[in-house]
Amino acid sequence: YMTNNIDAGQLYWYEATPDKIFRTEGTSHVDISRPAPAYNATPSTGWTGGTLNTVVLMNNPFDTPQCLRPIDSTFIDLPNWPANTSCQVMRVYKNYLIALGVTKTSVEFPTMVKWSSPADPGEVPFTWDETDPTNDAGENSLADTGGAIVDGRKLRDSFIIYKEDSVHSMTYTGGVF
Repeated sequence: YMTNNIDAGQLYWYEATPDKIFRTEGTSHVDISRPAPAYNATPSTGWTGGTLNTVVLMNNPFDTPQCLRPIDSTFIDLPNWPANTSCQVMRVYKNYLIALGVTKTSVEFPTMVKWSSPADPGEVPFTWDETDPTNDAGENSLADTGGAIVDGRKLRDSFIIYKEDSVHSMTYTGGVF
């Protein structure tokens, strides 16, 4: 998986292998993985992510989602991410992070969509707590069909969620909706 970002006027590409994340400007490859342990991705599961403002995000289904903020020199565990939780796919939509195919405390929810509170520029979302009515974070299961969520992507002003057997549209309307 690869994504890019501009840092201090320099375009960098971030590339993930099963156990490391590298940054390149086109000539040198620098390992900027978290200090330890190595990542647990596999070639068949791979990585997802994107860039939220100036924060680079990388996720695989087996590790805590990773981020590289402007103040970081290596990737770190995504702050405020719920403990004992992972997701198959993480994507960016507006100022939110969207987690798809969520696992909580080793229980898989293949039809679950989880979204964060909005993030300030250069920062990560301050919460993912769907039970707190004072923020926009939430979660929902798309259980109308039996298929698991495969991926999701922004399309114009909506976020499209692709399941094995259906497609759903998620649109920000404001407030708690």
